[in-house]
Amino acid sequence: MITSNGQRVFIDNKSSITCYNYNNTDEVWQKYGANYTSGATKDGKVVKTTENVKIGFNANKGGNRVVAHNMGTFHIDIFEINIKTMVWEKIQTLENIEYSTSSSGNYVFDFKGDNLLIYVNDSNDQGNLHYYAFNNTTHSYDNKFTINNISGITNENTIRNVVTNKVGTIFAISDTNGNTYQSVNDNNNGTVKIYDVDSGYNYTLRSTLTSSNDSGLFGDSISLNLNGDRIVISEPIEGALYPYSYDSNTTSWSLIGGSSLDFFDLSSSRYNNIVKMNSNGDAFFISEFDNNDNENGVFYGYYQDNSNNWNKYEELSGNFYETIDNSSNNLLGSGFSFTNTSHFGSIMSSSSQGNRLLIGSNDSTNDINGFIIKLKKDPTASNQSLTSLGVSDTDIIKLELTPQELVGDSGLNTSELKNLGVGADTLLTGGTSESDLLDSGFGLGDIVSASNDLSSLVSDPSNNVT
Repeated sequence: MITSNGQRVFIDNKSSITCYNYNNTDEVWQKYGANYTSGATKDGKVVKTTENVKIGFNANKGGNRVVAHNMGTFHIDIFEINIKTMVWEKIQTLENIEYSTSSSGNYVFDFKGDNLLIYVNDSNDQGNLHYYAFNNTTHSYDNKFTINNISGITNENTIRNVVTNKVGTIFAISDTNGNTYQSVNDNNNGTVKIYDVDSGYNYTLRSTLTSSNDSGLFGDSISLNLNGDRIVISEPIEGALYPYSYDSNTTSWSLIGGSSLDFFDLSSSRYNNIVKMNSNGDAFFISEFDNNDNENGVFYGYYQDNSNNWNKYEELSGNFYETIDNSSNNLLGSGFSFTNTSHFGSIMSSSSQGNRLLIGSNDSTNDINGFIIKLKKDPTASNQSLTSLGVSDTDIIKLELTPQELVGDSGLNTSELKNLGVGADTLLTGGTSESDLLDSGFGLGDIVSASNDLSSLVSDPSNNVT
């Protein structure tokens, strides 16, 4: 997964969880920290295991806490980076939480890691939700409540997910009631339930969302925005994506734009997918991959315009994204390129703004290969500014846009760009006028140095320029 600012990633290598931090000066990814059993070796290993299986894990968006299944046991461990020693210390073990020793449930922290939600199967083929809160006195997590069989579905062969808003006061669970390898129960489709949690850790079921399609695997992947008032839900057998928005006045959820959205190719058999929504909830991204090894994976997305319509990001091709690790380097190895494997997209995680994403592949025989990609202006999306897409001012400056894109497409005015350190020469090249520069606080010396034509300033008496 990738952290909020897109500067740190956590990779499951099947024998470990490795942390990488981006060095902006050298433009390289470096292993970050050491496992508590590694001594002085800064190997980046948050977790080590002798089991050669996929490790169930998650990290908070700040990138300083990790929760992971201790594979081969029923226990779940929690790790925290010690900034002084740069060691990933194991701060707690939650014993006998998992039902299986070789497969994992679904875990999620809130933004800071103050709250931790664990959604696991039990011996009755039901899913139980455990809610934990961090205790600053004991420096460990306390269980605040458990909801047994939270989805109301009994099914051994199902996919269960949990997501939360920024502060853990709203969370959602999903249960598909089946998977692509096993028959789906005939009695119902999957379900998504959304809960509220108050300051006393009392929980209330707010809403239940379902699909009218039977056996569509509704809820195969879900994602909430930071406020918890927008959610996107996938239904892969139907090739459908459902972006919902919550109206507090009507206390109901409705589809943004009035209808569901389509998968990349409705004739495809890529039924495995991941969806991730950005912090604002006005853009989300989808990776589709094929565990049956018939089709190559794809990555794309949707962003919302000012009329509440959804526009499609093109398939990953360089039109809207590019790699940030020297533009072409694989994060962890060589011989891997975008969409060259059926498992491409089986790893996908988004920064909060949605302007940096980790995307890669992890199949049963090979180590993970991955790229970090960054937002760049799509020439076909001329009606959308980057600010309207939820990109922060400081992140816009990091995008290495042309002067024309900064002035015309960023959504920032001249004063805002000046305050972010953009010079008069860049703004003039991008199309800003000398008068606008003067009105925005640039000194005459800066303007004279950048421009060979001051006639527009001289001709306007209010400028007092002669």
